[in-house]
Amino acid sequence: MREAVEERRLTRSLTVTTTFEITPKDGGEKTRGTLSEIWLSNRQWRREVQTSDFHRIQIRHNAARWLADSGSNHPEPALYGPLTLLFQSGVPDLEVTDISERQSNSRKITCVESGSGWTKSTDCIDPDTGAFLRRDMSFDAFDGGLHPARHSCLYSNYEKFGDKIFPKLVRCTNDPEGDIELTITKLVAESSTDPSLFARPPGTIEKLACEKTTPPKAISTPDPQYPPHQKGRATVMVSTLVGEDGNPKDLQVVRSAGPDFDQAALNAARQWRFKPPTCDGTPIQARINIEIVFNMSF
Repeated sequence: MREAVEERRLTRSLTVTTTFEITPKDGGEKTRGTLSEIWLSNRQWRREVQTSDFHRIQIRHNAARWLADSGSNHPEPALYGPLTLLFQSGVPDLEVTDISERQSNSRKITCVESGSGWTKSTDCIDPDTGAFLRRDMSFDAFDGGLHPARHSCLYSNYEKFGDKIFPKLVRCTNDPEGDIELTITKLVAESSTDPSLFARPPGTIEKLACEKTTPPKAISTPDPQYPPHQKGRATVMVSTLVGEDGNPKDLQVVRSAGPDFDQAALNAARQWRFKPPTCDGTPIQARINIEIVFNMSF
């Protein structure tokens, strides 16, 4: 029997507003926008992301979870990596590997290095006052179970808020999506919140609110056929919905290398097979990005 997850409810609603700027690795146009969150508990919250050409609303209300998107070019892959760790405070529950003294801005600080699995963290404090100064955290994610993505984030400008501390500035280097900087512009606790903010908005789709999920894992990845009359190395990023049966569907090119490579990548991706994602042990559907690499051998 699966144990129920305890609901962690706040005494007041917490409202956070953040501005962000994402710089693509390929030197393309920057993405700027705002992210707002309202938290009543870990089972009742609202998140809204807004850029010039994209708008997303996510709401969780107990067992229900709703999602509404409009526009295109959503920044979620690069944005939500650092957000998963944004509101942690103090030293994380990781195995301590080293404690050292360092120099920072002409003053001595004490730093604790820790790590667990694919995550490594360095947390630094002022040895005189005990004030928490910054966190430098890196972690690996895997796209489809094959392609590692490296995330490294520096959390700084911490301020005390109630019985916790929060970073006002976050800078992250995310591979392969891009670099990102987030600045918290508003952090307030309010005694009351409009209940309508947690009602199901028109046009939303309902998503599962899982206590434990596992991502899809690629188990068969046939190589693509190199397009005729082409030369050199190329990489195509394909977005696919992995079904409950582990088969890909609804394939779309999200990073092109030209029509010939794109079509060959789609043909190859259709042949991939996955161990399906799960929600509390039950197979579900999930959308992921996969890289199809072409490298002609002579």
